Amino acid sequence: MERRTRGRRARLRRHPRAADDWPFPDAPFTFVNGIEEAVGQAKAYAGDADVSITGGNLTGQALAAGLVDEIAYSLAPALLGTGRRFFGDYVGPELLLDNPRVVEGDRVTHLHYRVIR
Repeated sequence: MERRTRGRRARLRRHPRAADDWPFPDAPFTFVNGIEEAVGQAKAYAGDADVSITGGNLTGQALAAGLVDEIAYSLAPALLGTGRRFFGDYVGPELLLDNPRVVEGDRVTHLHYRVIR
């Protein structure tokens, strides 16, 4: 997870090390135990700003925990042929998404969906 606000950055590593094994003691990182704690700390850190979770397993965990309000996709004209699942190993309830807000760009289309609860 990463959120930049007022020059600050919050990031959640997918496979975090133990805090005592971190080789950069002066780096501004916080080690947490789970997605709920990570999102809670990121929201406190961000204040009134949004918190973003960047794809993959972290987003899948946040979706399953009911912590996601909006999903944003950026579609670009590239065929990769292989890769990772967009939401990792998501195991959770079916979610409905609202109609998208579409932002067209140069060779990219941004789609923003609100999660319906």
